[in-house]
Amino acid sequence: KSAEYKDGKHLRAIGILFRVSAPGPSGKPRLEDVEIEGSSGYGDIDQAVLYGFRKAEFSNSGSNSISGRFTYRF
Repeated sequence: KSAEYKDGKHLRAIGILFRVSAPGPSGKPRLEDVEIEGSSGYGDIDQAVLYGFRKAEFSNSGSNSISGRFTYRF
């Protein structure tokens, strides 16, 4: 609630658009595309959230890529 990075800032929710591939030869899908749709208002914080998002694991049991939207609220 009172994290140092938020001190004195009004952070908006960050919107992320992404695409996840169908499972590849390893049996796991991969993150194909990621972009920020809506910024927090602070580039360094946006980049930190994107970094964490890219480190996540994703699932897709279909035979085609799928698109999604993720919203990070502070």
